[in-house]
Amino acid sequence: MRRSPTDATRPLKGQPTQNLQQEVQSKTGAVRQDLEYVRHLTTLFAPSIAVLRAGLKLTELPATPLEPKLPATLIGKPCQACGQALEEAAEAGACEDCGALYHARCWAGSCTTIPAGEAADTTEPPVPCGQSAFAIVPLVPPPDPAAGLLANLSAEGAAMARAIAGALGSDPKVKQRAQVCIYQYEEAYRAYQTGDSELREAERVPPQRAWSALEAIGIERIKGKAYAICGFYENFKDQPVLSNLFPPPRPQEVAPPAVPRPGPAKTQPLSQTVQQPARPSRDISQRDPGPPALEATGGLLGKLRNLFKT
Repeated sequence: MRRSPTDATRPLKGQPTQNLQQEVQSKTGAVRQDLEYVRHLTTLFAPSIAVLRAGLKLTELPATPLEPKLPATLIGKPCQACGQALEEAAEAGACEDCGALYHARCWAGSCTTIPAGEAADTTEPPVPCGQSAFAIVPLVPPPDPAAGLLANLSAEGAAMARAIAGALGSDPKVKQRAQVCIYQYEEAYRAYQTGDSELREAERVPPQRAWSALEAIGIERIKGKAYAICGFYENFKDQPVLSNLFPPPRPQEVAPPAVPRPGPAKTQPLSQTVQQPARPSRDISQRDPGPPALEATGGLLGKLRNLFKT
């Protein structure tokens, strides 16, 4: 059977066509745009989540405060009177003349230490120090267990985290909402990381494989996780303290421009009906900068500008 001229020039099945290449390029651009906005949201809310996470961890600290203790340099040294080691919580002191250490309970009114020179002289009975001045060693206050949790926050941010801890500790339901909020944020960021990695891989393969790879990214699922971030305001709008972390979204705002502008950042839920401005394509060699740092400064919420150390 003779083939028609059309059949003779038709590409073999499975081979790329100019149309397929254009479709892949178009779909790649659309997926990249959606991923970039998810990245923008996770960066935008990173400071708020950091403060909320710190407040949540503060609620898990022991309720009983630690007791003050002796300076570490004195713990374990022997008492001049009883010979037993000084304990970290024991009250102790020292002779003001020779510095000999005593448990406070062992001090008998005068120091019994034999000076080194006296002990070496065997011709006369050794004479003890005899000093009656006894100085109690002040106990050292324990380190603040919250210090490590608040290390990356400014004084204002630390104060907000402590206030949030109080709000979460007094209402288990609000605390549960906070835990869900942090989980949703982390899920969205992990989904962005995975999607971004899969997109860069799809940009490296032939068009036939790229199309399938782009479909497998599941961009709608990733966008769905981003919707949860935009709903954080609704979670806490009835909470006087926590509502300060998540200002209400502004529907009139669209995705951020490619070049950041000064002033408070604004956000809006992803929407298929909103035409977002096109973003320049990203070089496939560019790598993800990593999880948003606690001290991130790009696109911070206006009310959180002073909550982090610079």
